[in-house]
Amino acid sequence: MIKWKKFLAATAIVAIASYVINAVFGYYFNSLYDPVSGLWKAMYTPSWLQDAILADVIVAILSVFAYALVNTGLGKKSDITKKGLKFGLLLCLVKDIPRVTIAYSLMPIPGTILWVWAMSGFALSLFSGMIISAIYK
Repeated sequence: MIKWKKFLAATAIVAIASYVINAVFGYYFNSLYDPVSGLWKAMYTPSWLQDAILADVIVAILSVFAYALVNTGLGKKSDITKKGLKFGLLLCLVKDIPRVTIAYSLMPIPGTILWVWAMSGFALSLFSGMIISAIYK
């Protein structure tokens, strides 16, 4: 059974954290994208911002829903940190590694950008797992 208040709170916090972490990584590593600027859509337009926020919300909804489904299988209820880290690693395996692998396979993206995407995805997945676990305690 989904606890809707916790579900909505976790979704909102994870979506905001995702947007902020992605924006910070994008800001600090913006110069990496210049050599391959032809691959990207026009950024920082109103429609791009709406799409980015919508994508973060959808991924947050799916992540929190997945946690609600597997919550009991992650360990003891009192061990929030371990549950959060386990779920964060699962998120990384299911979401981030395939995303980077597919991007590498289909697009001529420099390895440095893929590395940044992998590290930001790993950090965000662990952070999201910890947030969701703490809210669902």
